[in-house]
Amino acid sequence: MNKFDKVIVVYRDISKRIEAVCERDRVTPGEAQARINAQFDYDKNLEELNKDDNIYILFNNQTKENLYKQIDNY
Repeated sequence: MNKFDKVIVVYRDISKRIEAVCERDRVTPGEAQARINAQFDYDKNLEELNKDDNIYILFNNQTKENLYKQIDNY
C-alpha cells in the first residue's frame, strides 16, 4: 500500500543547488557538494521519476514566479 497519493519533487540544477546551500549555510562549494552527494541522486533518477504519474516534478531553476506558474498548472 502506498502511503502517499502524490509526491512533489522540486528539482534544481546541481550548480544552483550548490550555490543555494553555500549561501544558506555559509559553507564552501566542496562542503555543499558533499552534502548533496549524501542525498538521493535526483539527477540520476529524474527520467525514471518523470515516468510516474503520481510524481510531480517542479523545476526551480528560474524565478519564483516561474515556479508558482508550474504549481498553478498542477
